[in-house]
Amino acid sequence: MTRTLHPVIAALNARTRDLDLHLGHLGEALGVNPRTLYTWRTGQAAPFFTSAVSWAENLGLVLAAVDQHRRVIATGTDIPRRFAQIRQQAGLSQKALAARRYVPHETVSALERCANRPTLRTVDVHLTALGLTLTVLRPRQEMAA
Repeated sequence: MTRTLHPVIAALNARTRDLDLHLGHLGEALGVNPRTLYTWRTGQAAPFFTSAVSWAENLGLVLAAVDQHRRVIATGTDIPRRFAQIRQQAGLSQKALAARRYVPHETVSALERCANRPTLRTVDVHLTALGLTLTVLRPRQEMAA
């Protein structure tokens, strides 16, 4: 059975291969064992969002929430911290957003209070419900080159 990788994971995998990074060294930099990194890279498990941010940063990349015009709304670990602000700017209540996500209101509240460590998938689903896209960007100086 073939797993469909999350687009962010696919981009991080491609960059990891391009840089020819040894998984043991990358796992050490991320504070995880190579087996955990393998499960993320193959889609067997979803990393916590903070781990995905660290992975991207170790590769010289940035995770970003962008709108339909590709404007950057938030980056890295600021993305979950800004959930409430982004929701309010979208004119949504927590209950309305919860209904869009088909989750209890308490789930949205907990995410906005940073009461838990969301996975990459959770952050992505939440951003999608807010009309945003989670993507991988290269830092500006690298894009200009």
